[in-house]
Amino acid sequence: MRINFLIAGVLALFLAALGVRSALTKHQHIWFLICSQPPLIISGTVLIIAAVRNYRGHWSFLVGLVLLTAAFHGIGFEVEDAIAAHRMVRWSPGILLILVSAICGLLSLLSAHKLHRYAIVQGN
Repeated sequence: MRINFLIAGVLALFLAALGVRSALTKHQHIWFLICSQPPLIISGTVLIIAAVRNYRGHWSFLVGLVLLTAAFHGIGFEVEDAIAAHRMVRWSPGILLILVSAICGLLSLLSAHKLHRYAIVQGN
């Protein structure tokens, strides 16, 4: 699992670097950049730290981070669309999907932490 966390962490940091580079050269989608890049950088860093420390949260840890990062990407898209249309952010199916993604991501992270603690107690 360590190699999967390491590969996913490096990939997340690489995608964050590409996103910052493209946003700085084109000056478009600045709110998407503000909402999505910090969680992507944090997720990549956390995954690399988990790989180095041999975190035993397995796939639920990776899936939880992906879902939370996707929720922040969705927030960036919703804000960008609202600014482009010169309107307030309204309740929409996209916002419902963001909430479901965030809740499932948090539940998956909690499950991963319980799995990690149980693996340590069992000595695996």
